[in-house]
Amino acid sequence: MAIDAAETLASFMRDGRPDRLRFREVVGRLVERAVAEHGKVHVFGEMLALLWARGNITAAIELEDFWNELANSCDFALFCAYPMASFDREADTVAFQEVCQLHSTVLPTESFSKLSDTDEQARAVAILQQEATAGINERVALRREQHELQDALGRTAALRHLMTEFMATVAHDDRGPGSPRPRNVETLQKTALRTVHRMLRAPCAFTPAEAGTLEAAPPATVTLPVTADGTVFGHLRLQLPADRQLDQGHHEFLEAVAAVLAAAHRHACTRRRLELQALHDPLTGLPNRTLLLDRLGNALRQRERTAERVAVLFADLNGFKRINDSLGHSAGDEILTVVAQRLQNAVRPGDTVARLGGDEFVILSEVVRDEIDALAMAERLLAALTAPLHVGGHEIFVTASIGVTIGRAGDQPLALLHDADRAMYRSKSAGPHQCELFQERPS
Repeated sequence: MAIDAAETLASFMRDGRPDRLRFREVVGRLVERAVAEHGKVHVFGEMLALLWARGNITAAIELEDFWNELANSCDFALFCAYPMASFDREADTVAFQEVCQLHSTVLPTESFSKLSDTDEQARAVAILQQEATAGINERVALRREQHELQDALGRTAALRHLMTEFMATVAHDDRGPGSPRPRNVETLQKTALRTVHRMLRAPCAFTPAEAGTLEAAPPATVTLPVTADGTVFGHLRLQLPADRQLDQGHHEFLEAVAAVLAAAHRHACTRRRLELQALHDPLTGLPNRTLLLDRLGNALRQRERTAERVAVLFADLNGFKRINDSLGHSAGDEILTVVAQRLQNAVRPGDTVARLGGDEFVILSEVVRDEIDALAMAERLLAALTAPLHVGGHEIFVTASIGVTIGRAGDQPLALLHDADRAMYRSKSAGPHQCELFQERPS
């Protein structure tokens, strides 16, 4: 009966040490069931070799004790294969002697040959010894050009870590106060490149699709597209030494990394699209009420460190309902789109033009000197709307009424919006195409 040694080992390890109760629950039940079904059972302790390969000598010896305790209640024989390279230092002598004391028989099997006269059990232990030496012990693997088994285990662990990082990129911001913000795709990308470099021992780079045509690469370069749902987000490029080639396992690892990056980029695009939809008006593409209030709040907080003020201008089109009813909603949407573009062209870089809905627009200027400066901006906005609009063969003249208010540090965004709205209604009473400054309430 085969079990995944690394996965089973992780199930009963706690803070780098084996847990006796969990060992009995996980491993003891497996062995007891095997003994009940087959009678005499032979257990090959690859988990012990894994602990030695990782340098966790104390945990390996504790695990040996757990196995011996289990042997008192179950009829099985335990065979453990330790690469002699695990005891290559003089300081390892004591540990080696302790391991020997835990076993009834110790067989030297580093130079095992199938031609030698050994019994079946010794041969089985020797084969396990050679497999552990070739594929599990990290120091031996590095000395022998990273043997296939250790390489595969390392790549699997690296991909698991990368997937954990990927899950952090898709986490939501609304996980409660004090929760860390999700990582962005750029952070994951850097982690992926470092992971590839570490596992394949070759520099790796990512070229985004927006960078344009890829430059010609040296002959030893491996290029892999990062693509999802038919969209190419970029390319991974691995620069190999001239005398190296990737085997199938390395190619599969690189493809898996590319797939993780593609999923992260696809999620980032989806998140940006959803954020755009949640914070922008679908007709004009302008910021909506939510984004406007967020920017206004940020601007007011920044004013706490300066003497500058902000201006909020509330613009409402006059007679738009009549135009919409007579020409139809399609023509009305076209008029709103043109008005939005004209307002954007009339403001300064850094100012915000938002649509609250219907024919209501709000302009946020984050830096104004005084009321005169704010009223001058309102006049520019009115002037931008004086030229006629041509919609569906009709020449349309649009006028607006604008209310203006000035904000300072400590003001509330909603209160400023309401003040500008009230000033706008007072401007309507003065006639079309007028602007009015909000008169502050008596203190």
